[in-house]
Amino acid sequence: MTEVAAATELSQPNTSAHLACLGDCGLVTRERRGKFVYYALADKRVVQMLEDADGMLGEIGARVARCARYEGPVGRSLPAHARGRRSGRAR
Repeated sequence: MTEVAAATELSQPNTSAHLACLGDCGLVTRERRGKFVYYALADKRVVQMLEDADGMLGEIGARVARCARYEGPVGRSLPAHARGRRSGRAR
């Protein structure tokens, strides 16, 4: 969860809530090992969907960021991929 929070620039409580929701929906699996919980995608097709979305945001993210109708989270800038730059994270 810590790695997901860092990659998405979300707080740990927010990330935890999103992961719980994704687990409830069947999109991720969770496995507790001691004090740690490990998450994995429940369906390998999600990887392709995320890669497609990341590519699209790489192409149009800068326009989304400039859109006068978009009100991003207060006090937080858009993640790198949504600003039209690749985040450089490993896949």
